Amino acid sequence: MQNRIVLLIVFLALPWAVLAEADDPVTVEFAEADRYLDAGDRRRDEERNLNSIEGFLTTEVGRCLAEGERMEIRVLDVDLAGRFEWWHRPDGVRVLRNIDFPRIKLEYEHLDVDGQVIDEGREWVTDMNYLDRGVRLTSRRALDHEERMIREWARQRFCR
Repeated sequence: MQNRIVLLIVFLALPWAVLAEADDPVTVEFAEADRYLDAGDRRRDEERNLNSIEGFLTTEVGRCLAEGERMEIRVLDVDLAGRFEWWHRPDGVRVLRNIDFPRIKLEYEHLDVDGQVIDEGREWVTDMNYLDRGVRLTSRRALDHEERMIREWARQRFCR
């Protein structure tokens, strides 16, 4: 009996989930995430970081789109700011240096209301000067540098 109730709930909720996803103006797909250069220090960190990057892309690119436009983004590689150095402490630490700047390789399709391609591209989104922009020492949020990098890229590339 409980199995039937669960199946009924899933069956009734599925169309709403599909409709909600179809309304999202920005979709992000991660291609072969297990091969990324550096998406995090541990498996759970990688998952959390990729979810954050998806949120940054969705929010920042979504702000720039006109009504009815859509963007389909496929993330091909991720290399977070800094490098994980396991030998510094028992659980390691991420050390930020100029040479280890954040970068994300992606391809995108910008679509108009009718689904016609407005723009498409494949590029590395980078911030080679990430340490020169200042560090918020009071911030405990992960991926501050990546968020700022994505925000600037979206503004320069898609905001009118």
